[in-house]
Amino acid sequence: MTLAVLTADRPARQWTGAAQGAGTVQYGYRVTGEVQGVGFRWWTCRLARALGIRGAVRNRIDGSVEIHAAGAPEAMSDFEAHLRQGPPGAVVGTVERFDSTLPLPENDFVIVR
Repeated sequence: MTLAVLTADRPARQWTGAAQGAGTVQYGYRVTGEVQGVGFRWWTCRLARALGIRGAVRNRIDGSVEIHAAGAPEAMSDFEAHLRQGPPGAVVGTVERFDSTLPLPENDFVIVR
């Protein structure tokens, strides 16, 4: 799978997903509430990179935010806890976690447009 992406500190580029590494878990998340137009994707990208998590985030047409992420179990637990709070300005309603098998960037977290 190849997608055009825009990262928080780099121009748009192409990436090709890679297989999940050993010792990591991978989940998808659907975040609802007031989560678009408040910097939620940029905040998620910075948070994931700080925790050593790779993956992607995008806005959905229904007003939710969709995230696919992989990392060490402890980092993913911290990531999920932060998602439930959200950035300043966001009002998180629900965070639904689900199994994800999408190919993810090998060493980055990106915003998908």
